[in-house]
Order: sequence, then structure tokens, then C-alpha cells
Amino acid sequence: MELDQHAERVTEGSKVLADQGIVSQTVAPGLQQQQPERRSKTVLDKMKREGLSFSESAPVISGYFNYRDFLKDFYNYKRTSEKLGRRSYTYAVFAAAADIKSPNYLKLIMDGDRNLSADMIKKFARALGLSKRDVRDFDLLVNYTQQSDPVVKAKHLKDLLQHRIESQVLDGQLSGEAAKSVPSWLSWVVYQMMDLEFSDVNPEQIQKRLRVKPGVSQFEKAIESLIFGGLLEKEESGVLKRRTNKHLEDPNRLPPEVVKKLQTELILLGLESLFEDPNDKKDFGTATLCLTQTEFENLRADLRRLRKKWLMNIGVNRETSKGEVVYQLNTQIFPLTR
Repeated sequence: MELDQHAERVTEGSKVLADQGIVSQTVAPGLQQQQPERRSKTVLDKMKREGLSFSESAPVISGYFNYRDFLKDFYNYKRTSEKLGRRSYTYAVFAAAADIKSPNYLKLIMDGDRNLSADMIKKFARALGLSKRDVRDFDLLVNYTQQSDPVVKAKHLKDLLQHRIESQVLDGQLSGEAAKSVPSWLSWVVYQMMDLEFSDVNPEQIQKRLRVKPGVSQFEKAIESLIFGGLLEKEESGVLKRRTNKHLEDPNRLPPEVVKKLQTELILLGLESLFEDPNDKKDFGTATLCLTQTEFENLRADLRRLRKKWLMNIGVNRETSKGEVVYQLNTQIFPLTR
């Protein structure tokens, strides 16, 4: 199945999902802050001289994928929003709230000169005034940001995205039914396995042919989501059958965070294959290109057309003959310079 990149519209996520009837446009309590009082021209001029910009609401941690950026925006917000108070917000004020001796420790962290330990994560969370759920988000975000190993980093990202999806359900931004019906990477694999040659397509046979061994609960959940979504049906004998004229959810209609989680899982599978599979069982190729914006758009369009062509041609072939192996095809193109 094709999984196009639509995760970049995170800031428009709530509106997009609301338009699809998946989520409510009601903003959860705590996500919007009261706007500060009107500032005088003198204060605004001083802020401009100091290179500060003003944000009308506090930064929300769930919109970040680098905790250092979140800290910078938090500090900038506190500096600008509390300019009318009796004392300005400084690194020392944050250090006192976090019970840290070094007054400039926050700046060292923001600049990437230091990393946060598990103990410091708790202290920073307290100084940031995070809720219990956001403390967990901050902890996951710090571990993701600071990790250098690509495989471990991808696993941290998957955990972070899963937490954010669960938080969206609790906040009412994503309905529980919508979250339940979204297929995981394993669901996509099981769905394609219906085109393999089986004597009896039952859960036990499917598990035997899977190279990646998921947990029992994860496997059962994948089967249930396919049945729940009307994609598979289970006969009394336990044999699974694909329902005709049914397809997996169009990735274009999935919530942005869900798309990111799916892509992370599939990329992680690719990393594991890179180290574990012999060369005759896989093909990894790369190209670093210097492109104009027009060339980039044309290349991206070509990749999409090519994926659709493969899907159509292979789908036609599977109508007359069974496949032999389920493969995962990932395509990526992303900028390396500004």
C-alpha cells in the first residue's frame, strides 16, 4: 500500500481532522493561554532591540520534535509575556524554579552544549509547569532528541508518536473509534499476505510466515482492526478471507500524527533489514541531489506516479496468480540544506 507524506501539516491537523468528521474542533483545556495585557510602545521597542519576538500563547510541547526548540520558545514566551511584571524572566528565574545551582544551565541546554539526565528532566518539567501527561511527552521528546543511534532514535520516535495519539484521544481531538480503526504497519502486512499461497489462511499460518515476530497482543490487534474495518472476514473454521471491493484506509485521510507513526515504523523495519537481510533479499540505494524547487516537485510527482503504477500493475497480477513474498517499498526525499 502507498503511504504518501502528509505529516508536515501538523499545525493544521485539528482543522483537517475536523473537516473529515474525525475529531472535534474544541480545544482541550490548557492548550490555549490567556493573552497577556496590551504592551506599551516603549516595551515593544525594547523587545525589538533585544531581538525578542512575542507569542500570544505559550508553546505546546506536542507540536515539537526537538525539545531544545521547545525550551527556546518557552523562554522567549516567558521573557516577552512577563515584560510588564515587576521583574523580567531570566535564566536565573528558571534555574530557581528547577532547583538548579547554575543560573545559565538552561542556556547551555538550549544551545546543545549539555544534555539532560533523567533527574534533570524531572527538574525541567517542574520549572516548565507541565501537566502529568506533558511530563511524559517531555521525557520521550528529550530521549528522542538526544539519541544518536538511528535505530534507537526511530524507536523513541515511535513511542513519542504513540503517546501523542493516545493524548489526542483523551483530549477529544481524535475519536477513540477512529484511532482503533487505523491500521498499523502489521495490519498492512497481514492484509497483503492474503495474496500469498496458503493451504489455510488462519492466524497461526500467518504468524509462521512473518519474519518480524510481533507480540501476541499486537498480532491479534492487527487482525481485529482489519476485521473491524471490514477488510477481512473470519469464517467459523477460523480461516481469514479478504472482503471484495475493500481497501485499506487512504493515507491522505489519516491524522498527521498517525501517518508519522506508520512511516516511522516502516522506516524502522527498513533499518532492521539493512543490518539483518542478505544483499540478494533486499535493495538499498541512495542519491544526494542538488535540485531547484521545480525539479524537486517534478521528482516527487514522478515518484508518486511510479508507486501508483506499481500498485496497479501488481494488483492486476494478483487477481490471476498468487504472490510469493510480501515486500516493503519505502521512498523518501527530504532536504539536507536550507
